[in-house]
Amino acid sequence: MNNQLKIFLSEESCQNITYHYLLNLSKRQSKKVGFLNTWLKNYKFKTLLKYQIIIGSNIFSSAPFTYIKMSHHFQSNDDQNDYFYQNKKMSFSQYIPFYTGKSKHSYWGGDSYEGDFVNGARNGQGTYKWANGNEYNGDWVNNQKHGKGRFKWHNGNEYNGDWKNDFRTGQGNLKYANGDFYEGDFEKGIRHGKGRYLWVNGDEYYGDWQNDNRIGKGKLKCVDGNSYDGDYINNEKHGKGKCIWSNGDEYNGDWQNNNRTGRGKMTYAYGDSYEGDWVNGQKHGKGRYIWANGDEYYGDWQNDNRTGKGKVTCIDRESYEGDYVNNEKHGKGRYIWTNGDEYYGDWKNNSRTGKGKVTCVNGDSYDGDYVNGEKHGKGRYIWRNGDIYDGDWKCDNRTGKGKVTCFNGDSYDGDYIKNEKNGKGSYKWIDGDEYQGQWKNDKRTGQGKLICSDGDSYEGDYLNNEKHGKGRYTWANGDEYYGDWKNNTRTGKGKMKCANGDSYEGDYVNGEKHGKGRYIWANGDEYYGDWQNNNRIGKGKMIWANGAEYYGDWVDDERHGNGQMKYVDNCYYDGSWVHNKRHGKGEYRSAQGELYVGEWIFDSIK
Repeated sequence: MNNQLKIFLSEESCQNITYHYLLNLSKRQSKKVGFLNTWLKNYKFKTLLKYQIIIGSNIFSSAPFTYIKMSHHFQSNDDQNDYFYQNKKMSFSQYIPFYTGKSKHSYWGGDSYEGDFVNGARNGQGTYKWANGNEYNGDWVNNQKHGKGRFKWHNGNEYNGDWKNDFRTGQGNLKYANGDFYEGDFEKGIRHGKGRYLWVNGDEYYGDWQNDNRIGKGKLKCVDGNSYDGDYINNEKHGKGKCIWSNGDEYNGDWQNNNRTGRGKMTYAYGDSYEGDWVNGQKHGKGRYIWANGDEYYGDWQNDNRTGKGKVTCIDRESYEGDYVNNEKHGKGRYIWTNGDEYYGDWKNNSRTGKGKVTCVNGDSYDGDYVNGEKHGKGRYIWRNGDIYDGDWKCDNRTGKGKVTCFNGDSYDGDYIKNEKNGKGSYKWIDGDEYQGQWKNDKRTGQGKLICSDGDSYEGDYLNNEKHGKGRYTWANGDEYYGDWKNNTRTGKGKMKCANGDSYEGDYVNGEKHGKGRYIWANGDEYYGDWQNNNRIGKGKMIWANGAEYYGDWVDDERHGNGQMKYVDNCYYDGSWVHNKRHGKGEYRSAQGELYVGEWIFDSIK
């Protein structure tokens, strides 16, 4: 077959050519055209699948189609016409008288159409079914969906509404296989204009659409109670808008990419509010936060936390101004309490930690180290009366080594535990007295030494600031006592040595010789016996250095009562005494043995 034209036509073209043209053409021009071969396979009006037409080279110019060598094969008449148009060839429809009326056609690839035709094109009402399962039922104009129609996708989606030039354009509703639903404006197959979108979970959007996306003004209501009313770009909240959460929280302000970004105000259901900068849904930049109780913060924010510089003002008039990190006071800052006390210094994790100074309205002040809000480390405390402490602190208390200098001139340098002198320390009084020794609960307790400015000194036991226990007291004149002490007085057993040579060893009560004791005078006189209130009272024996002896009653350091007296000359008296004199009844024996028994009056025989 020389110069043969081999054409693989679409089902639609084959039907129209064969039914309306080829049969008539073969009858009228069989002598001129001379068909070499015409093969019609499965020729049926409704189910024609394929035609292969081979036409000889001796086609006269009067033939209703030109000589076109083709090796293409088309799925539909539309595809075929597009091919001819793009290759600057004329469409078959310009040469072939197409069918008009109702018909049902099947196309190459499995598509089918049943409905109205005008001049071989789909015009009017018809149903087109695609091989992939898609289906359209509605109006057609020149092979394009145009007017009202319903389109069902094989995936279950379904559109019902207006069409224009083969696109969904106008009003319509689109049901999605997943249960979502859209009702509103369409343009060229996409949502564009005003429309309402319902999600399967019950969420609902009504507003503007552009290019199949929520763009413009719109309102979103969610089944969980949340809602948004404002600007959209590309399905995201973008621009100005108000969002209300189901719990009552409300935001009104700027949005970007579905997040609160820009300037905005958040009002919380529990009464708090924030107005300021936002980035990606978090407070970020400058902003003011007001708590429900009236407390207020204004300053820097980062990632939803107070971070940077800021100031908190509380309704109780307390305030803080300084650095923040993650909602906590951290860095440098000034805190003012309601009563007017003020702290300025370092902060860490919301507590005073580092170096800082407190100035109190009562005049006290502290300058030093802090840990977790407490004075801890080294620091100086100044009381309003002028007392000063320099030293160690622990857990807000003076603990460790420290020195107090009092406004009256007294001073202490030593150990502290919980604000009290505890351990070893030295206390100096303004008058020059000094104590060195042990302390307990702010008092001299334990072993210690007292050095007085007048020359006296004490070394021994203390209890609650008093000499108590065993101790030695030395007077400036050289007198010395060693023995028991109680409540700061010589009480108990003790020994007294006087600078003049006298000595006493015995009982003491409240600093006085009281009880039993021996007193030896420097001249050799000696008394042993009872004592009361520093005087010989009771029974006692007196031995004079000259050899005289007395044993008997004593009152106020005098022989008084009954007693026996042995004189130096070996005379002896046994009887009554009054104020150191023989008085009353008595018996006197001379050295020669003479005896007198009778009355005495103040050392004289009556």
